[in-house]
Amino acid sequence: MIQIGIIGAAGFTGKELLKILSYHPEAKVVCATSSVYAGQKISEVFPEFYGTKIQEMIFIDHPKESKDLKGLDIIFTATPDKVSMQFAYLADQANVKMIDIAGAFRLSAEDFEENYSIQHTAKDFLAEAVYGLPEKNRGKIKDANLVANPGCYPTAMILPFIAGESVLKNVQIQQVIAEGKSGTSGAGGRSEKDSLTFSTVNENFRAYKVKRHQHEVEMQSHLPVKAPVRFTPYLLPLFRGILLTSYVVAEHFPESVEKKLQEGMKEFADREPFIVYEPDPNKIEIRNVVRTNFAHLSFYFDKKHHLLIFFSVIDNLLKGAAGNAVQNFNLVYGLPETLALVPDV
Repeated sequence: MIQIGIIGAAGFTGKELLKILSYHPEAKVVCATSSVYAGQKISEVFPEFYGTKIQEMIFIDHPKESKDLKGLDIIFTATPDKVSMQFAYLADQANVKMIDIAGAFRLSAEDFEENYSIQHTAKDFLAEAVYGLPEKNRGKIKDANLVANPGCYPTAMILPFIAGESVLKNVQIQQVIAEGKSGTSGAGGRSEKDSLTFSTVNENFRAYKVKRHQHEVEMQSHLPVKAPVRFTPYLLPLFRGILLTSYVVAEHFPESVEKKLQEGMKEFADREPFIVYEPDPNKIEIRNVVRTNFAHLSFYFDKKHHLLIFFSVIDNLLKGAAGNAVQNFNLVYGLPETLALVPDV
């Protein structure tokens, strides 16, 4: 069994990791950390874990030294960026692999510091960190010691561009305008902010971080085609789920763009275990992917306005975070990519 530590196991993403990995047939959760709930049983904090094999496990405080990681094979860091940067050093010293679900290793140090407004304290590991979007970097992930799990919005935004890469690489794109509509868990970790309380979000819909969202530069950096990106996120009165719309502006699209994109999307979905191509964009709905690791993709080519529109939906806590992290875990250890991520029926 692969010995696992989950750092930050009581946040939204950490809790999803606990659920998935507690029944993963090749994984054993050895420790789960929480700076808030240290000393308490997992099942006391989260009663839904009663009856599971980790119900008696006690949350511990975050390890402070590399020796505290002894016996582990890999850690998942579902923590603030400052904490994950500290753990990169501890994991390296302990010869432990790491899958980071924060944003510390997705960008260059310069881009990170500009967009996250904090100093990057683990620059030594940026060169070896692999951007953990399996549909883009599967081969590199398999050999990685440090995987930078992508952000939820960039995951939803980039996937249709990968599907259409063979067509779009020959298009001179002027701009991509992306809009992401997310449930509240995509805008916060464990501690609730006033802006995310039920009374604030219920029967409401609004934009946030309009001036600059840290995921915009991540989209720009990892998009498989060259194009400037403008991103605006919106907050839905839901707990989980993202619907991402990307408007692709270009002076000219080839006449065959619609047919070739249909073929590209279908081929992409046929070869990728967690991608579904839906030809009708009207059927792209958040509820179709909630509590799954799947991404549903579609597009519409507006001939009148000469505009290409991509649509995608994911569960921000699964394909946008914990589920994708376990997908990466499976790749790192040479396991079936879908293990513990699809119902065994």
